[in-house]
Amino acid sequence: MANIYARETALKNVVGRSDYISNSSRQEEIVFHQKNMKNSWQDYADFEKQNKKSVNQNIEARETVVALPNDLYQDKQLLQKFCDRLAEKMYGKNRDYEYAVHWNSSRTNLHAHFIYSERERNLERKPKIYKRDIWADSKTGRTCKKDSPNAVLRCKKGEIQRDKDGNIKYEDSPFTPKDTKYKNKNWLTERNKLVLLQSFPKEYRSPSLTF
Repeated sequence: MANIYARETALKNVVGRSDYISNSSRQEEIVFHQKNMKNSWQDYADFEKQNKKSVNQNIEARETVVALPNDLYQDKQLLQKFCDRLAEKMYGKNRDYEYAVHWNSSRTNLHAHFIYSERERNLERKPKIYKRDIWADSKTGRTCKKDSPNAVLRCKKGEIQRDKDGNIKYEDSPFTPKDTKYKNKNWLTERNKLVLLQSFPKEYRSPSLTF
């Protein structure tokens, strides 16, 4: 009966780690690579840097590594279905994550790297709205009063604010607060149940496993 192992790691350079698991020049063999991302890892890295509250670097993301039965490689469709299902069960549908399945050079260790954010996407963000008309001098571009000689209306009260690239500005963060469960030992037990009992094909489960 094949054994399955999993371990958890905090990441302080998620951009670099993402490149490591997905870059074919840095891996012996990538079986496949999948992303479920609405935001980039650089977005998360920048957010954590901007919101650092101590001298210590913020954790930008986390990684789960799962060792898989080697013979599962024989059915790639089943392998990918397992990884997709496991990721959704571990992280939900509103969390950015990616994963890659690798072989080592001797093809004796099939394993999957899952990188995920502790933060969910904030689906209820409020756009910033102009609370008054904004007038600017047509020659200097500087903000001015409505009755100034060269005044032109740049922004109208009630309009949504945008940055120089045309992206909407928001009142609140793009991400929710971190889910503290991923730092809890109970999460490891829950994760192992998902890997060993709930998501994994029955033919690879050991009958002696109970939780």
